[in-house]
Amino acid sequence: PAYRRHMEAHPSSLICRIYGCFTFRNCMGSRLHAVLMDCISHPRSSLLFDIKSEFNDGGFSRQYPLGLSLLAPFDLQAWEADYEFLTKVGVTDYSILLSLWQADGINGKTGEPCLSVCDRRDIENVNARNLLYARIGIIDFLVPFDRLKRTESALKRTFMHPWNSNERVTITSPQKYAARQKEFLLAHILPQLRQQRHDNTEPLQNTSAHT
Repeated sequence: PAYRRHMEAHPSSLICRIYGCFTFRNCMGSRLHAVLMDCISHPRSSLLFDIKSEFNDGGFSRQYPLGLSLLAPFDLQAWEADYEFLTKVGVTDYSILLSLWQADGINGKTGEPCLSVCDRRDIENVNARNLLYARIGIIDFLVPFDRLKRTESALKRTFMHPWNSNERVTITSPQKYAARQKEFLLAHILPQLRQQRHDNTEPLQNTSAHT
């Protein structure tokens, strides 16, 4: 119910839409649980990034060291609400799935929801060759921060990354996980959203006349 209410309240949510949950049983009697979700990738995708944080970004920072520039409006309010929701329901270890493909032209249409973007290095000369279409969504958000995940986090902090566990251990509390992923998106994927976020929270100046 909470998921449905969130999606109804935020139609532009980046959280992938769930269309059904199914359980299959094989010939040995074992069960397989499956969730049918919205498809983020595109048949013509040349690049697909599964991003958790700066230490697990699927190679995005190598390909786009300055990040991407948005060439179309972005619903920042819905994006902020997504992370508030994921924190509230107590899930962790989810990913941002980013699909990029070459546009057909500066005014090309794909027939599906997508964003127009470009490499920030090309922002001064956007043309048909460097214009990209992008789909972005939050996936794998069904993992609660339960005893199993707490144990996994503790083991990784102790044995895998004892010297810089706060940065490199991807599994952490829902609050810290959401904050870290949001910061990575603002700093490395779509940096211009940081300014948009600042503009949205900046208090209005008092312009009333004094007598």
